[in-house]
Amino acid sequence: MPTRERKALAAEAVHAALDPELAQAVLDDEAFGALAWHLSRAAATGAEPAALLADLDPDDLAWAPHAEHPAAFLASRLDY
Repeated sequence: MPTRERKALAAEAVHAALDPELAQAVLDDEAFGALAWHLSRAAATGAEPAALLADLDPDDLAWAPHAEHPAAFLASRLDY
């Protein structure tokens, strides 16, 4: 999947699954590409990217805005 398409898919999932403040922090993160890559890999296995994000541990979602790289932090928490 081309990078642009991968990032568009991930951005759609981020907006669908996360609260607006966290979504913006994730999209603005320079590590967003890592999250996009993981979400595209998960989608290739049949997983739904927005559902994966929505199903993350609430404590992880609460802490993510405080991470140096929120997108990378969330990528590290994905289980697919």
